[in-house]
Amino acid sequence: MPARRAKAMLYALAAACARRISAQRITQPGVGGSSQNAYFVMVGPLEPQRAYHPWLVSAVSMANTLRDHGSTSDFVVLLATKRDGRPRETVPLLEEEEATLLKSKCRWRYATPPGQRHLAGYHMGHYKLLAWQHIEYKAIQLLDADLLPVNNLDPLFSLTQAFDTEVVACPGKVAPLNAGWVLIRPSLTTYEGLLKTLDIMKRTNRDAPYGHVMTTPWRAATGAAGGSDWRFFDVFGNQGHMYDYFRFEAKSLSVITQSTQNGTRVFSYKDEERIVDELPSVLDAAFPCPFPVRGKRAPSGLAYHHFTGSRKPWRPFTPSNAKYRAWYAAASRRGADLGILEGLFPSVPLEVLRDAATRSL
Repeated sequence: MPARRAKAMLYALAAACARRISAQRITQPGVGGSSQNAYFVMVGPLEPQRAYHPWLVSAVSMANTLRDHGSTSDFVVLLATKRDGRPRETVPLLEEEEATLLKSKCRWRYATPPGQRHLAGYHMGHYKLLAWQHIEYKAIQLLDADLLPVNNLDPLFSLTQAFDTEVVACPGKVAPLNAGWVLIRPSLTTYEGLLKTLDIMKRTNRDAPYGHVMTTPWRAATGAAGGSDWRFFDVFGNQGHMYDYFRFEAKSLSVITQSTQNGTRVFSYKDEERIVDELPSVLDAAFPCPFPVRGKRAPSGLAYHHFTGSRKPWRPFTPSNAKYRAWYAAASRRGADLGILEGLFPSVPLEVLRDAATRSL
């Protein structure tokens, strides 16, 4: 091949790569995107130790798995550049990390802490507020980075319309909202309202930390009444903040509960609490909450596995666990990109990694 032609081909490849990066890296929220809806995952902070890397791999695993299940929605990674607003050294993604996002067709955005006081909350959860800026999408599913979808979650995007609320979420066992899965309708007006209530938060006020008194008890995962005050897990983090805003300020919240006694129930909060009469079938096909019941009342399908606690698929390497093997398969694109696993587990032989990533296929 003549040198001139080879050089032209290299320039063309470089230009194509630059166009892909430009298309997938978000520099202005609210524009771009290739679908009506999107999944958002927050990863970070981007500090020199690069402890974020396994979480980035997990986000890629989620994107790969959703597409394997037939999802046609965009997948966006919010990259939290800082733990909070204090001066800290931050780093961009490595070239190979951006290449992995490109290969998995993810969009990504480098983000700074929202709000004037730069509170990033417990586990930097308030970064998720930035998703409300992305009005290029009609609906967004906010997902924790340590989930692995087991179904196509695209049908869940319809729930904001089905329940006619801005947010659909799940309670926790000891809190009125669990942020592992949250469905939202993006809105710049809502984003500004969220920032306003975030910046007035008072950690010393347990009766009304965001300016609202708990008028009736919040609901736990089973639908049972929780406390009638603001003494619950993550009250000052993003979970407590979102619950306050959408229940008492916006008055546009639906929470999905499930118990062996009552099955699936949805509580809607507008002017007052009410139980939704008719439930869409998607809640049974891909139940999105972290505490499904078992037995006769159990949903026919789940939305995801949630790797809670300190044990994760990448810490430690555990090929005997079927759910972890599914994660290894997703991270490596079913064994086609074993370099991802080699980077996480450098002491594990390549053949062992290949077996873990392909055994369940």
